[in-house]
Amino acid sequence: MASFVDGVTLTHVMCVFLGLYRMPEFLSMNEDQKGIMRWVILLHDVEKEPQAGKRDHPHAFRSAAAAASTLPGLGFAITPEYSSIIGGWSQFTRAAITKIENSPDDMQDNHKLSEILRGIERMFGRHTPADLIVKTILLHLSISMKEWPPPNPLSPEEVKRYITPALLPLLRVMNLGDNDGWTLFDPAVRERQRLDIMEEFEKIEKIVA
Repeated sequence: MASFVDGVTLTHVMCVFLGLYRMPEFLSMNEDQKGIMRWVILLHDVEKEPQAGKRDHPHAFRSAAAAASTLPGLGFAITPEYSSIIGGWSQFTRAAITKIENSPDDMQDNHKLSEILRGIERMFGRHTPADLIVKTILLHLSISMKEWPPPNPLSPEEVKRYITPALLPLLRVMNLGDNDGWTLFDPAVRERQRLDIMEEFEKIEKIVA
């Protein structure tokens, strides 16, 4: 992460942490959610490989795979199935790449999400801290935005299928934090993009409820 484009991603992650501690949505979380978010922020771009003039769209899936392999060594609980699943699941998740018309770049393949998410729950259980960390990292580039649109966002049907009430506040803070990481020192842009994110999550909240 630190070696690409003169450390720009490492600087970004540090700015996300700075923004996190002034963000009302983070400060109002309970302590368990705050703990989850700290790990999410630390690991969300761990396998991002930006290059000049080119975005690394599939890095959320790769970073989620890296997080799933790392968290057990940090003391996070796993299921008895973990050891037999992690290798194949990680390969499958890293290879979940596609292209869409009129774009030369690789991007995440949302058709593989059902299997990827099932694998996370088999390895960590449902709505455990590790489960929520990996899922938040996996989906952090999947939310449609007007200001900074991802190339392959979740459809409303996929939002309903994949985003649970437990995951929703974590994804909201992740997207707000990601915005802070790039715009922390540009208040006008930060506020405009923050409003865009909040409007989108209001729509998602209605779908998920």
